[in-house]
Amino acid sequence: MKPVIIKNIKIGEGKPTVCVPIVEADEAAVLEACRRIRETDAEMIEWRADQFAGYRNEEEVLAVLAKLREAYPEKPLLFTIRSDKEGGQAVLDDYQYLTLNQAVIRSGNADLVDVELSRGEEIAKQLLKNAHLHSLHVILSAHCFDETPEDARMIETVRKMNELGADICKLAVMPKDKEDVVRLLLITEQLSRDFQDVPIVTMSMSGLGLISRISGEVSGSAITFGSLGKPSAPGQIELQELQDLLAKVHEGMLEAEG
Repeated sequence: MKPVIIKNIKIGEGKPTVCVPIVEADEAAVLEACRRIRETDAEMIEWRADQFAGYRNEEEVLAVLAKLREAYPEKPLLFTIRSDKEGGQAVLDDYQYLTLNQAVIRSGNADLVDVELSRGEEIAKQLLKNAHLHSLHVILSAHCFDETPEDARMIETVRKMNELGADICKLAVMPKDKEDVVRLLLITEQLSRDFQDVPIVTMSMSGLGLISRISGEVSGSAITFGSLGKPSAPGQIELQELQDLLAKVHEGMLEAEG
C-alpha cells in the first residue's frame, strides 16, 4: 500500500494511524478537546463539525477551524461535516454541503476533508479538484448503518472512490453477525492488495465489529478512530486502550516477521 504522508505522518504504513474525533457542540469545548488530544500520542484529529451547534454558519465554522489549526499545527487535521443520512447530524442540501466544504478547502486550515460518496460523483469531483489545487487530501467515504453489503458491492464502492481520485478510501459498515465481521476483514485485505496506490480504511461498527478497529495492521486498514470522552461512532474504543491494543498487535507482527 502506497502511504499518504501528511506532516511526517505516514497513513498506510505499519500500524494504523490513530485519529481522535472532536464531537463537541461549542467553540470552548472544541478547543479544550483539542488541548487534551495534544497531550496524547494520537497522530491525527478529526473535527466532526456536524456535531458543532453552529455548523450551518460558515463564518463561525471557519473561525473555529482557524483556532483549531493554530492550536494543532504539527499533525494532520481532518475536517468532516457528516450528513444525517451517513450517521451524522448535519442536515444540508447538496449546495450547502458543497459550499461549506469548498470554503474549508480555500481556508487552508485543514489537511484533509472527508467527502461522502453518496453526495454523487459531480460533488466528489468538484471537491477533489479544488482540494488538490489547494494541496489538501480527500478521504472519500461511504457508511452503511443497516448492514454489511455483499462483497461485490463493497469492492465496487472502493473501486469507484479510487476511480474518482480519492487520496484515501473509507468504508464503514454495520455487522449483523460475526460472519459479517470476518467478511469485512477479508474484503479489506483484498482491497489493500488490489488498490495498492491508495490507503484503504474500513471498520465494522458496533461492539460486534470491535476487532476491525485494532486489526488494521493485519487486514490492511490504514486509519483507526479512538475516543477521548464521547465516541463519534458505535464501537469506538477509548484512546489509551486502543493504542495499547495496537501496540500488542504490532509486537506480534514483528515477532512473526523475525
